[in-house]
Amino acid sequence: MSRYRPNSNCPITEPGSPDDLHKHLESTGTATDQLTSLVGNIGQIDGAKELRDDILEQFGRVDTVVASLGGPQPIERLIDVPQEMWDQVIDNFMTAHFVVARTFLPLLAEQDEGSYTMINGLSGPTGDIAAPASGLMAIASAGEHMLMRALAESAEHHGESVRINELVPLTPLITRSRTNTDSEWMPAEEFGLVAVALAMEYNYHREAIGVYSQSDVRRWQVRSGEWTPV
Repeated sequence: MSRYRPNSNCPITEPGSPDDLHKHLESTGTATDQLTSLVGNIGQIDGAKELRDDILEQFGRVDTVVASLGGPQPIERLIDVPQEMWDQVIDNFMTAHFVVARTFLPLLAEQDEGSYTMINGLSGPTGDIAAPASGLMAIASAGEHMLMRALAESAEHHGESVRINELVPLTPLITRSRTNTDSEWMPAEEFGLVAVALAMEYNYHREAIGVYSQSDVRRWQVRSGEWTPV
């Protein structure tokens, strides 16, 4: 998305999914004429650079990045996790976030403005939850949080005017593939509005973002570069 253009761009990582996304949005009555979907391999540095160059060629600049990355979430006792699954989860959650940050943060820093938001939804409101059947995901989630802190500290140390935050849903998200009648669960569309509001807010105010996005502020949390939850 961009503050300076009416267009939005939405990098998609799975071949074929841009059409599915457009069809879903159209089925909900959402206009898609200003949505551009791009496919790229963001798990590798070369692929992420190609995607970045494609975005710059079409739009000229990047104003904000919302990194919602990951993959299948295994529910398995930690000591029973095969190494192949360990490698896959670390690649999908940790390595992908590193690659995207390494590719896009320097671009935002060069512009001396912009925001970078990491989506991290598995470590709970205090960042230290490790459920018995999701130990691997808890490890990846804690690593993502520390990655955000390290990126924020580095940006501050080098005097870079990039806002780096972590957005955490405090409930499971209702998506196209996961529906639920529990009124406490947060719709993915609502969470997306929070991400947009956070990206647009120069100074973070939880209540202001909640009002802007019409979201229940009990359903999500923003963490800045400090360990203490905001």
